[in-house]
Amino acid sequence: MKSRTSFFNVTVFKKNITRFAPVWALYSVFLLMLMVLLAVDNESFYFASNIASSIGLFAIVNFFYAPLCAQLLFGDLYSSRMCNALHAMPLRREDWFCTNTVTGLLLSLVPNTAFAMLCLPLAGDLLIIPFLWLAAVTLQYLFFFGTAVLASYCVGNRFAMALVYLIINGFSIIAYWLVETMYAPLMYGVIIRDDIFFTLSPVVKMVSLMDAYLMVEKQGGYAFARWYFGEGWGYLGICAGLGILAMALALLCYRKRDLETAGDFAAVKPVGPVFLLLYTICGGACCHGFFSVFLGDESELFLFLGLAIGFYTGSMLLKRTVRVFKLKTFLGFGAVALAMILSVIVVRTDLLGIVGWVPKAEQIQSVSITTGGTSNYRNTHLTLTEPEDLEKILQIHQYGLQNRNAGTDGKRDARVLLRYTMKTGAVREREYYVNVDTPCGDMIRYYISHPEMVLGDVYGKPDEFKLQGVEIAKEGDFIVSEEALRSLMDAILADCASGDLAQDWAYIDDYKMDYWISLRFVSKDGVHYYADVHFTETSANLMAWYHIQEETLESAK
Repeated sequence: MKSRTSFFNVTVFKKNITRFAPVWALYSVFLLMLMVLLAVDNESFYFASNIASSIGLFAIVNFFYAPLCAQLLFGDLYSSRMCNALHAMPLRREDWFCTNTVTGLLLSLVPNTAFAMLCLPLAGDLLIIPFLWLAAVTLQYLFFFGTAVLASYCVGNRFAMALVYLIINGFSIIAYWLVETMYAPLMYGVIIRDDIFFTLSPVVKMVSLMDAYLMVEKQGGYAFARWYFGEGWGYLGICAGLGILAMALALLCYRKRDLETAGDFAAVKPVGPVFLLLYTICGGACCHGFFSVFLGDESELFLFLGLAIGFYTGSMLLKRTVRVFKLKTFLGFGAVALAMILSVIVVRTDLLGIVGWVPKAEQIQSVSITTGGTSNYRNTHLTLTEPEDLEKILQIHQYGLQNRNAGTDGKRDARVLLRYTMKTGAVREREYYVNVDTPCGDMIRYYISHPEMVLGDVYGKPDEFKLQGVEIAKEGDFIVSEEALRSLMDAILADCASGDLAQDWAYIDDYKMDYWISLRFVSKDGVHYYADVHFTETSANLMAWYHIQEETLESAK
């Protein structure tokens, strides 16, 4: 009769519980101290709100706590004597792996569950909040623990495990640093967004995205707390799935792992070259970034100095010797350096046509224009779809490409941001400086004088926003007369139509703020929004309204 296949060993599990009891205790003490800090206010709503807002903090906690647990549980693999002794016991590798993995998950789940239970009495009627917090923190831990377990089984010593874990979680940030300091200056006008890099670095993304908080809505005299988590759940779910996949890959690596690799840097053969490549790139990025930030020198020589340091120190770690300055390693470094040189040449000469790209009007579905020096902090952008508008935007685009010294020659230049949405669905962004005293500068003046750019997202929504009053900032007087407000809007729209109300500082002579007003809108749910409008003598209609109000206020005094 075939014996039962086991994937869990109770004896090993009990030993883990007692062996790592200090870890449970220290983490539990940390949670208790945190609960005391969060409960500084007796109001249950504020306590629950503090718990919700601490999710970003626990992304950092789990980032460090998960690899610590993994190192403790799987540290036996890094000592040759201990590794051989344990694997001589009558236990399958699957038993060791699953038992230790379950222990690692419980090292987080048990203390966090106890913390959530203790928070229930303090949360008052908001009992759901501690459970939602527990779910979010557990999903975070699944990812970090999964990647830590994978790193543990791919290497043969503790230092290598920590280094590989850091590269897995932080390489995208290093890559962004390299792109921003090395390639971005060579790509004139091209906007490189950091979204994709931060998305690929979960610890950074979790801290920035996990801005969970509570909101109170009053209906019929009762207050309802609403949990807001944005896109957090979807991202955490994907990260947790990747963590589980990493644990499955770790089990596959463990099945094929040679016990003789205990103490080596790489326990799985393919890990060596992949680590060396990524480590070399990190070395080049850090060296180039350091000198560019602290010394102001962006010479490409520092990039190759960092590549050399990274390649040869990485080779020393892999081979566990300083004797790596040989022809074979020199050829390897030469290949990496040559690839980097070619990439710089491709970007500098724009062989791929990225910098010199100018779309055709018939390829564009819409284009959004905004400027970088607007005085209005509302959501100001203008989306254009008409063919004649697209042709003018393309003229601005071509002018920006042909005048690359704009923004540095001392003239008045406006920073223009163009966001193209192509008919294929692709989105491309460009950023140029345009002299305001040129025909293209006049085009920009006209477009950024549109009401959408002057008033922001409160424009065109009379059912949602109502103009409640206006403050004449120079005088400090607040006007609420309906007739004055109605004539004010007529004046603003008239100057917008004539293109004489550009809010970018480049179009305000000498950066003077002699004339400006602050409009206060109120939404249908009672929230106030403000829109500051700056204007000059060229804004004839608004100037006329302004002088009338000055005379009215003066006569009233």
